[in-house]
Amino acid sequence: MRRKVIGLLAVVLALAGVLGWRMRGGALPEPPFIITVQGMPAAQIRVNRPGQTLTVYDAARGRMTQMPLERYVLGAVAGEMPASYAPDALRAQAVASRTYALYLKAHGGCSAHPGADVCTDFSHCQAYLDVQERAQAWADCAEIYEQTLAQAVQDTENMVLTYDGALALALFHANAGGKTADSQEVFAQALPYLCAVDSDEPAQQTRLRFDRATLARALGTRETPQIESVSASGRAALIRAGDSVFTGAQLRRKLGLPSARFDIEETAEEVVFVCQGYGHGVGMSQQGAQTLAQQGWQWREILLYYYTGAQIADAADLTGDP
Repeated sequence: MRRKVIGLLAVVLALAGVLGWRMRGGALPEPPFIITVQGMPAAQIRVNRPGQTLTVYDAARGRMTQMPLERYVLGAVAGEMPASYAPDALRAQAVASRTYALYLKAHGGCSAHPGADVCTDFSHCQAYLDVQERAQAWADCAEIYEQTLAQAVQDTENMVLTYDGALALALFHANAGGKTADSQEVFAQALPYLCAVDSDEPAQQTRLRFDRATLARALGTRETPQIESVSASGRAALIRAGDSVFTGAQLRRKLGLPSARFDIEETAEEVVFVCQGYGHGVGMSQQGAQTLAQQGWQWREILLYYYTGAQIADAADLTGDP
C-alpha cells in the first residue's frame, strides 16, 4: 500500500511540474511526455518517432511544415474527436485520420495547397490542433487528455485501413442520424467499403428555419422545395424547387444544412428543414464509434463495421510509398 501511495504522489508531482511550466508562461513541449513513477513501470508516450513525415499546410499560419506522421495524427484526432471519448473510439479515429492523410498523400496531396500532403483546414482536409491549441482548448484537463490521445495514437501506430491491398478512403463524420450513407449517394463514386450500415448513436436533430425571401434568393425560385425521392439510407436524394432539381448533398451545401437526412415543413412565412445527424454521413460515424466503444467493442471491430470489407494493415507493409 505504501508503494502505491508513493507512486501516486510521484504522478501528481510530475503533472504539477508540467502545470507549473504552463503557469510560468512557457511553451508546452511537443510530446512525448515521459513520466517515471517510483515502483511502477515508466509510462512512455511517444509520438515523435522517426519514420514517415508529412508536409502539412498550416491554414491558421499560412505556411508549410514538415512533421512526423504520428505527431500529425495526434493533432488530427484532437481536432476531429472529443478527447473525452472512450479509448477505443479514439483509437478508431487515429486509424481513420492516419489512413485519410496517407491516402491524400498517395493521391497527389491537398488539392487546395500545392506541395502539401494535407492541410489543417477542417472544411477541406482534416481539423488539426497543435500542442498549444490543445492546451488552450482542454484547459485543466490538458495533461490527462494529451496522454490519453497520445496513447491512442501509440496503440495504433502505423495502422491503416486498406481494401484489396491499397489504402482506403477513410471518410468519417460526426453523427449519421441512425444510418450511414453509401459513398455513391453523396460523392457519386461507389466504393465497396463505404456502404450504408445502421449506426447506433444519440439522436441529433436540428431545425433550420428560412424565411421565404431568403430561401428564394438561395435557390433562385420562390417555389417551396419538395423531396421527390429518398435514398436507401433515408437521406433526401432528389429535391425539386420550381424548375431546379438538386441532390440532397447539393442542397445541403447550398443551404448550409448539417445533414442531407432531412424533412421539409412549411408555413405561410417560412420553410423549416428538420435534419437528423451531422455531416455527410459516409464512413465512420464518430458518435456511433463512441456508442460501440461504450458497449465494449474494440477499435478494430468498430473500424471493420463501418468500413465494409476493409482490412487493417501496417502502412510499412504496403507496396510503394503510401
